[in-house]
Amino acid sequence: MTDVLTIRPVIGGEPTDSKDRVDLFGVHGGRLVDLHVAPPLLAQVALCRMRESADGVPPDPDIFVRAAEIFRNGTVDGETPEEYMTRFSLMQKRRCAPASMD
Repeated sequence: MTDVLTIRPVIGGEPTDSKDRVDLFGVHGGRLVDLHVAPPLLAQVALCRMRESADGVPPDPDIFVRAAEIFRNGTVDGETPEEYMTRFSLMQKRRCAPASMD
C-alpha cells in the first residue's frame, strides 16, 4: 500500500485543513490524493483580492491559441493528447467504480 498525498489550501501563507475534501484516484482505482478543497467563500474572497491587485491587462489571447496547439499536436511529459484523454477517461470511470486490484 502506498501513502496517500494530502494537499491543503494555503491560507495566509499556511497550509490549512478543510472540512471539504475530495479523494482523487489513480488509473488503477487506488486512492492517491486527499484533496482539501478551499471553501467557496474563501475562494471568492481570494478571487476578489486577485482582481483588486491585478493591473487590468488581460493575457494575450495568443497564449490560449498556443496552448490549444500544444495540447492538440504536442506531448506533455511524454504523453500525447490521445494518451492523456484515454488516461483521463479511465480515471473518471475508476472514480465512479474502482476496479478490483486482483
